[in-house]
Formats: sequence, structure tokens, C-alpha cells
Amino acid sequence: MLVSHSHQFIYLKTLKTAGTSIEIYFERYCADPSSYPGERHGTETQVSSAGVIGCRKGDTTGETWYNHMPGYQVRELVGTLWNEYFKFCAIRNPFEKTVSQFWFAMADEVRRNLAEGRFEVVRREFANWISPHPFQSDRYIYMIDGKVAVDDVIRYESLSTDMKRICDKVGIAWDPGRLGRYKGDSRPRTEHFSKYYDTDSERVIRQMYHWELEYFGYENK
Repeated sequence: MLVSHSHQFIYLKTLKTAGTSIEIYFERYCADPSSYPGERHGTETQVSSAGVIGCRKGDTTGETWYNHMPGYQVRELVGTLWNEYFKFCAIRNPFEKTVSQFWFAMADEVRRNLAEGRFEVVRREFANWISPHPFQSDRYIYMIDGKVAVDDVIRYESLSTDMKRICDKVGIAWDPGRLGRYKGDSRPRTEHFSKYYDTDSERVIRQMYHWELEYFGYENK
């Protein structure tokens, strides 16, 4: 998560939504230039007169500021700035997001075997995995008291377009070449996410993410 005082924004980091890439793009505007260590995947908490960069390195237990903080905790810490600053997060189609989590959670050896095997085997493994392991909703990050608490969202499906819009709103130059790709190598296959689902696995996602599917208009296609 990020807080920028110079550009007056708060970024809430959601799960499996290119969140680290987005966070790293904006974090330089939240740090004291004299002490900013530069862009890196993992970082300790950084708090300065410029803003806040939440910890995203290893176990964040005990950290005051950390990557996937619930919005209500950020609101408590920033006080009146919560209502004054522009707040945003990223979202992603739950059907695709769950496929991404499936690959991310997999052991390296299993991932290598499935990457080279028939897709029918992958689909069967996905069906076996999804019922006891549906991906956790991250509404707790961008909702407070049952209401959406951000002013805008970046959709994973229109990442570049939405990043430009957010940059324009907070007064930051948009440079597509500077947007990194982190944690993006865990999914080795190119089949469309909709191909992973059978009737039962689709029902799991529709039950788990009924609110997101309706509110954001996502479908399994």
C-alpha cells in the first residue's frame, strides 16, 4: 500500500491484480528521494515526510504498514487525509484471478510437469484444487462497512489504459515502459482462463465472488 503526500493519493494493494507492478510504479512518489533505495520486488516499510510505502518483504506480522492492508486500517492511520486524498486499487476478473492463484500456489516441480502435459490433465487438477482452495476475496481491502471505499479502480484487463487515467488524475507522467512485470512467470500456459472451468468449478466461483461479478460486470469469458 502507498500514501503520497506530494500527489495526495492512497493506493490499496489487492491480491493477484498486478498489484506489485502498480505499487512499484507509484512508490517513488511516496518516498524521500534522498533515502529511496530504488525499485525492487521486496522492500521494508518506508515512512517519511513524502509518504508511506508499506512493507512487502517476507512476513509482515507486526508491521504497522504492510502491502495488503485493509482499507479501514489505513483510514485509521491517516486520519482526515483519508477523505482528502484520492484512493484507488486494482481489480481483476475472479475467474481469471483464480486461475492465476492456482498456478502461483503450485509447487515448482508440479508446475513444470503440468506446463508440458495435456491441458485435459491441467483442467482436472484445477477442478480438484478449486473446491477446497477458492481464492480469498479481497473486498476487505477496498471496502469499509460494506461500501466501496476507493474513488477509482484499475482493471487488470485494461491495465495500460487505466494506469494512464490514474496517472493523469494524480499528476504523474504515464510511461508504459516503466511498468514492470512481477510474479508473472508462474503461469506457463496460454489457454484462456475460461477453458479451465467445468460446471462445478464455475459454480464455486459464482458463489464465492457473486458480489464482484455483479458489481464489476465480470463473466467467465
